[in-house]
Amino acid sequence: ANAGKTPLFLQCGDWNLERTKENIRIAKDVGAAGVGVMLPAFFPCDDRAIEAYYTRVLEAFPDETIYLYNIPRNAANDLSTAVYERLLERFDNCAGIKYSSPDMQRTQEYENIGRKKGAQILTGSEFMYFAAMQIGAVGCISGCCVAFPEAYMNLYPKYIAGDIEGARKQQRFILETKRLTAGIPAIAMMKAVLKKKGVIANDACRSPLRRLEKEEYRRIDEALVRYQALASEYR
Repeated sequence: ANAGKTPLFLQCGDWNLERTKENIRIAKDVGAAGVGVMLPAFFPCDDRAIEAYYTRVLEAFPDETIYLYNIPRNAANDLSTAVYERLLERFDNCAGIKYSSPDMQRTQEYENIGRKKGAQILTGSEFMYFAAMQIGAVGCISGCCVAFPEAYMNLYPKYIAGDIEGARKQQRFILETKRLTAGIPAIAMMKAVLKKKGVIANDACRSPLRRLEKEEYRRIDEALVRYQALASEYR
C-alpha cells in the first residue's frame, strides 16, 4: 500500500529473542527502511540481560537501521542511560531510541548521550511532543495518530519551519483530542474510529482485548463530532 511513498519502520520486538529476529527478517523482506525493537517484556531483566539482548539483535543485523524502544509501563523493564550509551558506542546500526514515558529528565539524558553519536530520540508521549522537540527530539510516534492524524501531523512541520507558537497551538490540539476519548480502551477506540472512517472493515479486537460497548460507541460518535470542530478551531 505504501509503494515506496515514505520510509516505513516496523516495530519488531517480541516475547523472546528468536521471534524478534524473525520479525526483523520479515521486515527486511517486505522492504522496511528500518525497525524498532521493544524491550523484553513481562519478566524482569537487569542491565546485563537487557544489554545482552540488544547486543544479539544489533550484531545479527549489522546493515539494518535499528531503533531501541523503551516503554517501561508496558514492558515492565527499563533501558538505563548507561546501557544505551554502551550500545551506541559499540553499534553504528543503533540509530536512536523511542522513549514512551513522560519523563523529561530521562528524555534529555537520552538526547544528550545520543547527540555525541548522531543518534535520534523520538518521544512516544503525546503529552510532551512539543516539549520533547524543544530539547532535541526529532519527532513523536503516537498510537492515537492513526485515528486522529490531523491533530498530530502539523506540529512537526510548524516547529521545523520556526513557527513555535503554531507548534505550541498544535500541542493544545493534541491534548484536547486525547481528552475526547479518555477512559475508553485505546486499541478498541482506534479500531472503532478507523471503521467509522471506512479505513478498516472490522473493529473486532483479538482476545484478551475487547470490543467497545454501546455507551463507548456513543462517546466515539460524540468525540468525532467534537474533533471536527477542534480541527477547524486549530487549523
